[in-house]
Amino acid sequence: IVGILSALVNLGGAQMTRAGSSKAIAFCSRARALAQEQGLLAHERDACECLYNAYSLRADAPNALIHRECFRLLDDSLHETETAKK
Repeated sequence: IVGILSALVNLGGAQMTRAGSSKAIAFCSRARALAQEQGLLAHERDACECLYNAYSLRADAPNALIHRECFRLLDDSLHETETAKK
């Protein structure tokens, strides 16, 4: 599943043009949903970053902000988990 998630985010990134932003959003949304189902926070964080970039490219500020916040919260959570392990 990790390979599929990485591929979806990479496909989303490859579609990161104004014309391709709908495809990028579709790939990255699917990656986020799969990552959530599997509890894979790092991959969900990456998908949120991809969605943030795609919505920003579209100048869709409300959705960009939602996904930026998602990225930030997941990134913070992952850093806290790493710090607690040390």
